[in-house]
Amino acid sequence: QRHPNHNHNNVNKLSSKNKIDNNKEVKFRAYQAENWTDKFKELLQFREKKGHCLVPNCHPENPSLAQWTKRQRYQYKLRMGGKRSTLTNERVQALDEAGFVWDSHKAVWSERYEELKQFRKVHGHCNVPSRYQANHQLAIWVKRQRRQWKNKMDFRKNCMTDERQESLDSIGFIWDMTMNKKKN
Repeated sequence: QRHPNHNHNNVNKLSSKNKIDNNKEVKFRAYQAENWTDKFKELLQFREKKGHCLVPNCHPENPSLAQWTKRQRYQYKLRMGGKRSTLTNERVQALDEAGFVWDSHKAVWSERYEELKQFRKVHGHCNVPSRYQANHQLAIWVKRQRRQWKNKMDFRKNCMTDERQESLDSIGFIWDMTMNKKKN
C-alpha cells in the first residue's frame, strides 16, 4: 500500500519517507509478479490436464484460477482500450503462447461446446433436454445455438459463425429438432 502523502505528480521530489514507501511498493510489485507467475503455472497445469486454457468461470477445483483468468481478460480489455493495465507485453505473449482465449464470449461459447461434447460422450447424442437439471446453462446454450443458426438461415442478424456451425456439425449437432422428430 502507498503512503497516504505519496503524490504521483511529485515523484522527483522524494523525501526519505517517500523513498521507503517506494521500496515497499517495489516489494509489493515483486509479490504481485510472483503471484502472477504462480497463477500462470496453475494455468499451464490446467492446460496439461484438460488440453486447453478455457478455465470455467465457475471452477470449484480452483476458484482463484477462475478469478485470475477473468482478471487477465479484464486487464487485456483495459490495455487494448489504451488504459492503465497490469498486463505487460511479456505476459500477453506468454498467455498467447499458452493458448489463452482473450474474448470472454468466445471463452463461454467454447466452455459450453466442451460441456456439450461431454454430454455427447455420456448420452450418445447432442440433444440436451430443455429442462436438463444437471446443467441448465448448457440447455439454454443449445437452444440459443439453434436460434442463432435459424437466424443465419433466414439472413437475419446472428452470431453463428461458419466455424461454430462446423464445430457443432462435427459432433452430430441437430439444428432443427422439428425435422428430427418427423424422422423418428
